[in-house]
Amino acid sequence: MPHPKPAEGNVALISPPEGAVAAAAPAPEADDRWVWFEDEHGERFRVPRSWVQGAPADASNAGGSAEEADPDEAGGIHIKNPTLSRMFEGVRLTPGQASLVPKLQAFLDDDDARIFILRGYAGTGKTFLMKGVVDYLSAVNRSVHLMAPTGRAAKVLSTRTSRSASTIHAHLYSPRDRDDPDDEDFTLVSDLTSNTDELDAVYVVDEASMVSDRETQNPLLQFGSGRLLADLLHFLEDAPCAHRRHILFVGDAAQLPPVGMTVSPALSPVHLEEEFGLKPSEHTLTDIVRQKQDSGILALATALRTGLKNKTYALPRLPADVPDVERIDARDMARLCWEVMGRRITRDAVMIAQTNVRAQQLNRAFRRLQFPGVEELAAGDKLMVILNTHMHGEFICNGDFCQVLRTGARTRRSVSFRVKTGPAGKGRRLVNLDLEFQSVTLRLRGNTGECFEVSCMILLNQLEPDDLPDMTLLLRALMADFKNRFPRLRRGTKDWQDALAEDPFVNALHVRYGYAVTCHKSQGGEWPHVFVDCAWTGPRSSADYFRWLYTAVTRARQKLHLARYPKHAYDDPNEVLPVPDDAWPRQWQAELPARHPGEDLETFALELPEDNGEVF
Repeated sequence: MPHPKPAEGNVALISPPEGAVAAAAPAPEADDRWVWFEDEHGERFRVPRSWVQGAPADASNAGGSAEEADPDEAGGIHIKNPTLSRMFEGVRLTPGQASLVPKLQAFLDDDDARIFILRGYAGTGKTFLMKGVVDYLSAVNRSVHLMAPTGRAAKVLSTRTSRSASTIHAHLYSPRDRDDPDDEDFTLVSDLTSNTDELDAVYVVDEASMVSDRETQNPLLQFGSGRLLADLLHFLEDAPCAHRRHILFVGDAAQLPPVGMTVSPALSPVHLEEEFGLKPSEHTLTDIVRQKQDSGILALATALRTGLKNKTYALPRLPADVPDVERIDARDMARLCWEVMGRRITRDAVMIAQTNVRAQQLNRAFRRLQFPGVEELAAGDKLMVILNTHMHGEFICNGDFCQVLRTGARTRRSVSFRVKTGPAGKGRRLVNLDLEFQSVTLRLRGNTGECFEVSCMILLNQLEPDDLPDMTLLLRALMADFKNRFPRLRRGTKDWQDALAEDPFVNALHVRYGYAVTCHKSQGGEWPHVFVDCAWTGPRSSADYFRWLYTAVTRARQKLHLARYPKHAYDDPNEVLPVPDDAWPRQWQAELPARHPGEDLETFALELPEDNGEVF
C-alpha cells in the first residue's frame, strides 16, 4: 500500500519527546539558525529554524514556553517538506555519511524493498544517523519500531534516540500454554505473534551483529522456530495484504558474531540471499567522526579492525601517554574498578574477561571489597540474567542486569531423574542433583525502559560456582523437582499448566554476579569505564582474538583499562606480571569499616539516587 508523500508546500508534524519545552541555547551555541528544546530529563536538542513554522524570533536565545514555540495546540514542531537530508541540515557529515543519506531515502521510498544493512565501525556515527532516520519517519507519519537483541542494547538505543525501544524477543514472541500430555520432555514455548503493526512500519534493529540465525538448543525453553533472524523476517512479511514494511539492520561486523556462528547473519548479504532469497541494500561507514579522531580507544579499535580486514594479526603499539587508554596490573583490576565507581556499586564501570571462570574470579574480588566478610548474596548486589524468561508481563533478556533490594530464605532440594544416552537416545542414565534457591526482591528494567520491582526466586546453582553448570541438566532437574512436588497433577491439564506458570521454583531467575562479564555478555552495552583482562587461552595472533578484543574495547565510552595487554605493544617498558590464582584481590579491605557476615544485609545502605536505577 503506497504511503502518501508530502506534496510541495505540505507541512508534516514532528513531535518532540514527551514533556519537552522550548529552552535557551547554551551560551557558546546561541545562534538564530536554531530553535532549542529541552526534554523531561533536562537533555537539550535543537532543530533548524527553517524547519519550524511559527517559531518566535527569540526562541533560541530567550527560552520561552512551549506555547510560544509551538503553534499547534497538541504540541509538536512543523517541518516543511520533510526529507531525510533535511534532518541533517546544518551538520557536516563525513563522506560516508553523506553518501548514505540518499541511499537510505531511496530505500525507504521503494515499496518493494525490504532490508537495508548499515554496517559501521566504532565511532562512525551510526546512532547519530539512526536518530535522523527516526526523526524523518516521524515527520512523514510512518510508524517506526526500535529493537535490539538485548535489554541493555535496547536501553542504549532508547537513550540515544529519545524514543522507546524494546528487545526483539519482546516484540516478536508471546508465551503460550502447552497441553500435550504425551510429551515427556516438556518445553516452555513462546510463539511468534501475528504482526498487527502498520503496513508501512519500519523496524530499526540496532546491534544487529548479535542477531543469530542458529537454532537454539534449549530442551525446555523455545522461542518461535528457535532461529531469531528467520522469525524476524517471517514477522516482517506477516500482512493481510500488500505492504511496504522495511527493516534497517544496524551493526558492527567486526564485533563477535552470535554464539556458534562464524558470521553475523543479519549483516551478511550472502547469508540473507542464500537462506531467504533476499537481496538487501547495504552501506558501510568507515570514516571516524572528527571529534573522536583523537580518541585512544578508537585508535586501538581501528587498528584491531584494520588487522581483521587485512588478516594481519600483530597487536598494535600504543603510546604510553594516551589519555583514555591505560594499562593496569591485573592484580589491581577489581580494586581499580571499585574505586572508579566511588567505592560503591554504580553503572559506571564493568570488567570483561574471556571465560566464565575468570569473570567469576573478578566478581569475587569485587565483592570482597564492597561486602568484606560477606560470602552470601547481599542486598545491593548487582546481578546479570543468563537465561531468557517472561516474568510479571515483562520479557527478561539474557544479559540484562538487575539489583538485589532484599534477600530472604534459602531452599535446597535434591532431585533424581534419568536422561537419555547412547545411540538414538535408547539408553538411560540416572542423574542426582542438588537445587539451591533463594527468595529475593529485585529491581529490573522493563521493556519500556522503566524500572520495576519483583519478588521471586533465583537459582543459586549458577550464581556461585566458577564455571556454569550444564544448563540442560539444570532445566531438567527443575522439571523433575516440579513433578515431585505436584505428583497428582496430570501433565497438560489446566491445573497442571496453572501450577507450572505460577510455581516460583521452576520459574526461578537464572543469574550470575554482574560486576565482571564475558565479552559475549557485554555486547550491546557501553560503560564510561571498561576494564578488560586481555588474557586469552588460544593464540593471540588470530582473527578470533582480534574480534574478541575489538568487541571488548568498543564497550568503553570514556576510558579503557587494559590488564595483561602484551608489553611489546606499548612504548611503556613496564612489565605485565602474571597473576597467581591466590592473588584475588590484594588486601584493601582494611580501608573499609568492618562488617560481619549476615549483619543487616536487608538494609545495607548504598548511596543510590532516589530512582535507584543507576546500577544498570
